[in-house]
Amino acid sequence: MRLFHKFLIPFLFLALAPLIFIGLIVVRDMEKTLHQAALSFQEQAARQAAAEVENYFDNIQSLLNIARQTPQLTQAGARPEVLNTVLSYHPAIMQAAVFGADRQLRHSVTRMRKQPLFALPDLSDWTQKIQTHGFYIGPLDNTSDAVPSVLAGVPIEDPYAAPPGYFLSKI
Repeated sequence: MRLFHKFLIPFLFLALAPLIFIGLIVVRDMEKTLHQAALSFQEQAARQAAAEVENYFDNIQSLLNIARQTPQLTQAGARPEVLNTVLSYHPAIMQAAVFGADRQLRHSVTRMRKQPLFALPDLSDWTQKIQTHGFYIGPLDNTSDAVPSVLAGVPIEDPYAAPPGYFLSKI
């Protein structure tokens, strides 16, 4: 009986040690595989989100390009009713404004009455980007109601003035 007890511990160690060792290797490999799968899923989700954001801003640019082609928008006698029409046809636009080539505000309207009209960034910054790229998208901002918004702008051709004007909107 004593011989049995002498060999029991070494036998159990020799029998179970390889199983424990292989088990630890398998668990480590499973964790590595799960980690790689999670990273792959996150990368795919990030690529899809980036594509959706890019598509959203492409749609914004198309929307502003359509809105700026409203013939009455740049006419000398244009009134804010034209901008109200733009707001009514394009629900994504929360605020809209027309600036002349001299960067002076001509007209502006807002969908949210309690919102101040356009806290504008540095004028040279956005006008230079509009002239260079033909489109401007400002940084993400929050309204006082914590609604995220983006300031976007496109140039407008003013048939009555040689330099272009600017159509800005808060989306």
